[in-house]
Amino acid sequence: MPAAIALAVRRADLARARDLSLLVLFCLAALLSIRYNADFFHVAFIAPVFFVAIADGAERSLRLLPQRFGARLGWLIGLALLGASTVKLASYLGTMRSHRPIPFASAFGPVDIGAAKIALYQKLDELLDNVPERTLYVHPLPAYSYLLLDARNPTRYEFLLTRGYHTPEQIQEVIASLAAAAVPYVVVDPAATPPGDPVFRFIREHYCVH
Repeated sequence: MPAAIALAVRRADLARARDLSLLVLFCLAALLSIRYNADFFHVAFIAPVFFVAIADGAERSLRLLPQRFGARLGWLIGLALLGASTVKLASYLGTMRSHRPIPFASAFGPVDIGAAKIALYQKLDELLDNVPERTLYVHPLPAYSYLLLDARNPTRYEFLLTRGYHTPEQIQEVIASLAAAAVPYVVVDPAATPPGDPVFRFIREHYCVH
């Protein structure tokens, strides 16, 4: 933003000032768009916008150096970033595999699942064989359970966040859908539900907890 202001004040390059201003505004809008749940996945969604801003800043900095140094330094920085990213991704892949070491033949295809969840998915898969259309409701997350089990969600929402995301009308719609469909099995994560969650309250009132 300082560069954009400087260019605009000096009227040196108004087109460049406009582009920089739009890039900064886009970055701010991206930050605000994930404010409701700024976890790893949402940060990954908006990261490319900031990669563009970082690349632009790096290019402008390198242009201040003599050409023979700037070109070489640019290659070195690029290779260093590539190497660091490769090492980081390899480390992350190893960590993910250690946390999900058990293969599961899901309806979506073979996936690796953690030891704490494999028994749950295997049991649900057996139970749903006796349920018409394999109807299941999962609250509030993870929505990928429907894919893994080839299950049908009786509501319109693959996941439901009752605090700061879905509206009260949408929440009541989900409760009404659960009541009308008489879903035989519901999976709920109490740790992920906020205090006073109306859907969780409905589930506790109408289902036996195991």
